[in-house]
Amino acid sequence: MKKKIYYSLLALGSMLCCSNLSTAQTITGHSVVYPNQCGGVTMHITTTYTASQQIETSWGDMATTTVNVYDTLGNGDAYAYHSYVYPGTYTIKHVLIQNSQRIDSVTYSYDDPHCQTAGFYNYYDANNNCVYDSAVDTYSPVASTFAIDSAGVPIDTITVTSGFYYYMYGPTGTVYKFTPINVPPGALVSCPAIGYTTVTVQAPQNVYTEEYFGYTCSGITSFDLAANVTVSTGRHHAKASVLVTNNYCNGQNATLTMHFSPKYDFQYAMPAPTTVNGNTLTWDITNLSLLTPGYITADFEVPNSQNQANWLLPGDTVHSSYYLTPTANDTDTVNNVVIHEDTVISSYDPNYKEVSPEGDIAPGTELTYTLHFENTGNDTATNIYILDTLSDNLVASTLDIVASSATMIFSMNKTLSGLNVAKFDFPNINLPDSANNKPCTGMVVFKIKTRASLPPGTYVPNSAGIYFDDNEAVQTNTAVNMIAIPQSVNILSNNADLIVYPNPTNDVLTIKMNAQAYSTLEIKNTHGQVILQQTLKQNDTKVNVKALPSGIYFATLKGDAGSKTIKFEKL
Repeated sequence: MKKKIYYSLLALGSMLCCSNLSTAQTITGHSVVYPNQCGGVTMHITTTYTASQQIETSWGDMATTTVNVYDTLGNGDAYAYHSYVYPGTYTIKHVLIQNSQRIDSVTYSYDDPHCQTAGFYNYYDANNNCVYDSAVDTYSPVASTFAIDSAGVPIDTITVTSGFYYYMYGPTGTVYKFTPINVPPGALVSCPAIGYTTVTVQAPQNVYTEEYFGYTCSGITSFDLAANVTVSTGRHHAKASVLVTNNYCNGQNATLTMHFSPKYDFQYAMPAPTTVNGNTLTWDITNLSLLTPGYITADFEVPNSQNQANWLLPGDTVHSSYYLTPTANDTDTVNNVVIHEDTVISSYDPNYKEVSPEGDIAPGTELTYTLHFENTGNDTATNIYILDTLSDNLVASTLDIVASSATMIFSMNKTLSGLNVAKFDFPNINLPDSANNKPCTGMVVFKIKTRASLPPGTYVPNSAGIYFDDNEAVQTNTAVNMIAIPQSVNILSNNADLIVYPNPTNDVLTIKMNAQAYSTLEIKNTHGQVILQQTLKQNDTKVNVKALPSGIYFATLKGDAGSKTIKFEKL
């Protein structure tokens, strides 16, 4: 009996054609995987695995490659890469080879678009010669906004710090124009002299172009101090990270004052504080300018943390505040003050993502995400990059970079399956390892809008993978928002008559109530679907929620006391 070949090609114009060989060893699937922007395409091929398998791929342009098949939990995995010189529709054929015998094949068409990559870099041109010189010039640490048009039609705006990669699509000869339209107030665009640059799409699509935008100081002697703050709080450990900037070239001495929650004790900071008074810390920062930002981290621990009974509980709130002075003559004092409220998570992880505002939001809300990373290995990380696959509920074109702790190049990639993947690249960051050095952390902050048409109860999740050199990705937590709880649902907090705990929970939810106040329980997900129903017969009722997927749920209790709904999180 001939074995059926299954496939899941994420490309246009797919068609399947199989060999007539009869065998239990087959190609079971193939798909396009990231990355595939301008520089080539990678195909993931799966098989029913036995030892000594290979995949031979004919790419349709007279090129052929052969790769080994590897065992992944009993399944065969192979990755075949190819870069096309010219765009077009190609017929790709994968052949499964076992001990030099060709035993199965799959053929399909693949549409490779006309695409060319250009890199754009923003730097301070110290000697004003319009040539980037790493010995004297500095990549911009402050965000600028660029307008992009194609063939004279505006198509995009992008806000970045040090630079970005852009993928240009269109027929040969299509002209793309890149214009800085919003730069820091203390800077002027000096290069190119005409104030913009153009790139023309060429016939061979593997051509890479680099363009540079040079800045010089405007000569204005004002200053604008600003603080970007992120806080991570665990049950026994917490960390605060502060990026301090000045949007003008004129050097300004400043003082950062941090008031951290008394639920923790101060441990150490980099750089060391100027003064420490309990959990009030100050840093005197000299010569803060557009070119010389400051990056401060401080670590805290609950008192007597060796005793787990002293640890905080998940869901506890932690407050901290941050003040930059002087404010006299500062052109914008609003960004001098940050008041932060954070929710304790189950455990502290230095590689994590946070979102502001948290929790329930309205459709169209602009969210601010912060990605934190720490080199927890045993050697310096030379290059770090972050891949953030954006939810379809976010508008990718509205992503703007707010700040980054080091030189960072941004790009937005789109997979053939339609997913938007934001890439934050920190080349030559040379981040020390945490085993022997401090600080060993970094961050990037960006803003992005949610879709205005999202219905109530819609989740907006976001997580990312952090890559340290050639190591496997370190996956962050998932930061989750939800659109507008239905107005008909009255969400209550725990009170004396009704307590639901622990919240968040991993497996069992305990409901403590007055006798006979409520007789039934109904749990719904954020889409309003009833997930679980249960009769309440005791003052303390245990509800097994271990099988529920992680997320937000609503527990509604009904009885003689009426109806009450409490929101809880399943971890």
